[in-house]
Amino acid sequence: MNLARLDHQNKNELSMIEVAYEILAESNQVYDFNDLLAEIQNYLSLSDDQIAEQMVTFYTELNTDGSFISLGENRWGLRAWYAIDAINEAIVASIDDDDLKAQHKAKRRKKANAFNEDMIDYNDDDYDEDYNEGREAMDEDSDDEEDNELKDYKMDLEELGDDAPEEALEDGLEGDLTIISEDDLEESSEDDF
Repeated sequence: MNLARLDHQNKNELSMIEVAYEILAESNQVYDFNDLLAEIQNYLSLSDDQIAEQMVTFYTELNTDGSFISLGENRWGLRAWYAIDAINEAIVASIDDDDLKAQHKAKRRKKANAFNEDMIDYNDDDYDEDYNEGREAMDEDSDDEEDNELKDYKMDLEELGDDAPEEALEDGLEGDLTIISEDDLEESSEDDF
C-alpha cells in the first residue's frame, strides 16, 4: 500500500497510529481492527512478534486519540467522517436485528430483577389521613395570624394619620410653592448676561 503523505518519511520513525490514520484517510473506508493491524504490519514491514508486542498499546491509542471512532463490532473509522448525530446511527445500523432483540430482552430481564425483596416500595404505603389534618389545622392558624397582623397594621396606619389633620395646615404643600410666569423667566435670563 502506498501512503502519499508518509512516503517521504522514514518508516522506522512512524508510529502505528500515524499509519492507521493515513490508511483510513486514503482508503476512505471503515476497517476491522485486525484488517487495519494487518495493513499497518504490511506498510511498516513488522514481524508478527513485533505486532503482537505493540498491539495493546496501539489499541489503547486508537481509543484515546480523538481522531478515531469505534463503530462497534471492532470496526474503526475516522471521527471526521461522521457528524455528531450520525455517530449513534452508524453504530446502531451496524448491529444485527437479532442482536438488538437479544439486547432488548436482556434489558427487560434486568428491569424485572431491579426490585427484589430488600427494596422498599413506597407505593404500597397506606394513605396518611393525619398528615392532611395537621396541614389543614396549620392553614387555619396561619389564616388567623394573617388576619390579626392586618388588623394591627391598619391600626398603626390610623395612628400615624391622626398626628396632623389636613385641615390644620394653612395651604398644605401648595402654600409653599411659588408660581413663576414667563415674564419672570425672561427677566432672569436677561440679568444673567
